[in-house]
Order: sequence, then structure tokens, then C-alpha cells
Amino acid sequence: MKKIICLIMILWMAAFSSATIIHIPADYPTIQQGINASADGDTVLVQPGTYVENLVLDSVNVTLGSLFLITEDTSYITTTIIDGDSSDAVVTFLHNIDSTACITGFTIQNGFSNSTGAGIVCRYGASPTISSNLIKDNISSGCSGVLSLQSNPVIANNTIINNRGDEGIGICSINPDGQIIVNNIISNNEDWNQGGHGGGIYVYSGVNLTLSNNIISQNEIYECGAIYIQSSDGIINNNLVTYNISSIGGAIAVQSSMLEIYNNTFSNNYSEYEVGGFAVRETSSVVFYNNICWGDSSLFPYGAKEIWVDDLSYIQSSYNNIQDTLWPGVGNLSVDPLFCDPGNGDFHLMFMLCDDTLDSPCIDAGDPDIADSLLDCSWGLGGWRSDMGAYGGGGDLSDLCQYVVGDANNSGEFNGLDVIYGVAYFKGGLPPPYECECTPGNVWYVAGDVNASCNYNGLDITYAVAYFKGGSHPEPCADCPPAN
Repeated sequence: MKKIICLIMILWMAAFSSATIIHIPADYPTIQQGINASADGDTVLVQPGTYVENLVLDSVNVTLGSLFLITEDTSYITTTIIDGDSSDAVVTFLHNIDSTACITGFTIQNGFSNSTGAGIVCRYGASPTISSNLIKDNISSGCSGVLSLQSNPVIANNTIINNRGDEGIGICSINPDGQIIVNNIISNNEDWNQGGHGGGIYVYSGVNLTLSNNIISQNEIYECGAIYIQSSDGIINNNLVTYNISSIGGAIAVQSSMLEIYNNTFSNNYSEYEVGGFAVRETSSVVFYNNICWGDSSLFPYGAKEIWVDDLSYIQSSYNNIQDTLWPGVGNLSVDPLFCDPGNGDFHLMFMLCDDTLDSPCIDAGDPDIADSLLDCSWGLGGWRSDMGAYGGGGDLSDLCQYVVGDANNSGEFNGLDVIYGVAYFKGGLPPPYECECTPGNVWYVAGDVNASCNYNGLDITYAVAYFKGGSHPEPCADCPPAN
């Protein structure tokens, strides 16, 4: 997910279709005019500038991008601005739009709505890919950052900050099926009318939710400062949830939901009237492991600072570090996790990263059954281990060297698109594949290396093509083993 999903789509279309690139403002003076002139598979490429528009994309699968799309230069995100002029939602997707449609590399700002979404809105099944945008300063009586209604947009690698609203101020998702929310920073979003739910993320009636590798911090709302999940099922993993504030429920609350929650860090969240950390309510069932719940606070009269479970709900807890209470279950701890520097937002575990004399008790204290998926090679230590918290478990927040052999475009699998990516890279058009320092001072482009040479060159392209024609299976660099 770290690479640009939309860019791979453009390469694929360029190789196998007659897709058109529409340039703004060279071909059309406004972005909306460029969208109106586009067809499925086209790209609307926008030069830096401020465009005061309220865009609507209806039933057309196009890629809408700034020059970040083709350069990966993040300065284009802040210099290519779509401004809603406080008159309506900034960008609205409608009808029959799937994940091949994409918006990437923009600042989305100054949207306004008296009812629902203000920044990016997806309705009537529209499910684009929303990646690598700065979504800020939008105001709504509902969701102000990204709103999806009966839609399933992929929301990845965005920074969603300084928005104001009432429900899911950062991201609000209603009736999703297979919703993917990964690698976002959601911070400093605030309740507008002092009555909403989910300062960072709110999901209602979701199926197969994936909420992974997000940083959710310093949001403030009436009920549940960071994450509010209602009537949903899915997975919540490798999220860093810190310094969120609410009147009822500090970090995360789940209601009438069935969830697997693992390798998250909940710390320094605050609630005035209910649990500061994690509340499990109203017939919810939660499998909870490898998490750290530490330093949360509450004025809740029953004294539940970290976790509270009502009489109708169930939590299966194992291999967690929970302050003040040694929860029943295998492998649970209640000891100082020794974060590196939580006062300055660094919630890594002490283990050479910040102190070579103290080791966090959460290091290698996670569920041993999942340890085989974890390889710590970033400090040349070798060996398999399972850590608690957001930086363990092999998530993208971790410092672990994780890759799929041959996955040059970092899509999570090895296929023909990786060959196309490799050819474009050697022509000078793309960044290199995933790289890893497996021993100090030695860096390999390990994902692209499929012939075990510990190098990435044209021979790897030849080897990959031969593999897809029935040849030998890819082999990784022996000095830097992969996750798979």
C-alpha cells in the first residue's frame, strides 16, 4: 500500500488500452471540464495551483491526480489544491464507480455541508480509491473528512486533519461491505455541535471491515475520541491510537459488533464519563490479542481506565499488556511497556531503537502462534519474534522487513503488473521496488529480486517473465528472507 496504487493502474491501461491523459489546465481550464470530457480508463492530470471547484464524478472510472501521481514528489500534494469555497462537498463520487477510479495527490479543503459529507463523498455504490491526499479544514454536521454511504472506497495513505463535524469526523462509513481503511493519519479533528460519535473513524453496519496501520491521534468529540464501531464485523490491527479526548469513551468503543482486534497501541486517551481506553458494549464479541493499553484515563465512577466490558458482551483476551489489571487469559501482562518517548509521540518499544540498555517487556511477548510471520532484520538481529502493540505483528507501522518476493509495485502479490512496473523502473520512470536493510550498511531491493542474486537488474525481469511462462519459482535474496 505504500506505493501508489493509481500509478500501477495507469501503466496497465497505457499498455493494454487507448486511455487518454487529459491535462489541466492545458486541455481544459477547470478540473470539472476535464472530468466531463473523460471516459473510463482516462487520466485527468492536474498541474499545481488552487482550483475553486465542487467536483462531481458520476459513473466514470478515471484517475484524477496531481503531478504526485507520476513523480511521487509529495510537495505536489500541498501545492495542488481543490477548494470547496465553503459552498458544498469538495469532491463527490456517484454511481457505478469502482476501485479503478482514483483520486490522489491533492489537498482537499474548505468543503461544507449542513447534512452529510464535506470533503470527499461517495454515494450510491461509488467505491473509488482515495489515496495520498491531504484532507483538511472541511466542516459538516455529519462527516467532514471522507464519507461513504453504501459504498466501499479504498481509503489509504491520506492525512485527514483539522476537520469539524458530528459523526466520524475523519472517516464515516455507513453500510460498507469489505471496507479497507489503511495507512492514514487522522488527527486534530473536532466535534462541531458537541454531540457526535467517532472523532477519527465511525463505521455503522459494516461487513468485513479492515482497519489497519492508521495513526489516530488528538481527535476530540462527544462520544469515543478515536474509533466508534457499531453493528459491524471485521479486523482492527496495527493502529496507533493516542491522545484522543471525549466525554464518553476515550479511544475505541464497539457496540453490537464482532471483531478481531490485535497489535494496536491505545495510550494517553481520555474520557470524562466512561472508560478511557476500550469499551465493549451491547452484545459485542471481541477477540483481543497482542495489544497495549497503557496510560489512558477516565473519571468513570467504576474506575475502568483501560477496558470495560458490559454484562451482555464478551472479550477473549490473550497476550495483551493492560495497565492496572491483569486480565484473565494466556500471556496477559500488566507492566510498564517502556515506550521510547510517548510525551513526544514516539510509542516504539525500547529495544535498541531508542535505548540499548532497556528492553520493553512487550518485546517478543506476543502470541507465539503468529511469530513465524515476523522477521526482525532491520537491526541485523535475525530470528523470529512476536511483539505487542502497533509496531509488532508485521503491520506497515512496524520496523520489520516484510515483502512478497517479486512484488515490485508493493500490491501484496506477484503478478504481471510487477513486470510492467520493473520495465518502467529501468526506463527511469518509477521508484525502485521495496528495499530493506537486513544487516547494517547493506541495502537490497529485495521485492524485485526474484533470482536470488541480492541485486535488482534486467535479469530479474527475464526471470519473472520465464516464471509466468512456466519456469522456476522466484527465489529471494538469501541474506534477507521475505515474509512469505
